Amino acid sequence: AGVEWNDVAGWYGQLAEDLSQRMFEVNQDLAVAFESWAELPAEGRRMIVEQARYVAELLALLEEDAP
Repeated sequence: AGVEWNDVAGWYGQLAEDLSQRMFEVNQDLAVAFESWAELPAEGRRMIVEQARYVAELLALLEEDAP
């Protein structure tokens, strides 16, 4: 028994929904971090910036195919 198209489409739909929700939560955390940026440890700030830079680089690629 193979995987049905509806199963795959449903899985991708769930992935998109879950990822969108997690990114919303991360954005909320980033807003809080920004408010206290100077108080965060330097290494923590560096790691946050590194991850934010990665997302920013992906954004350009994602926008190419955005509906």
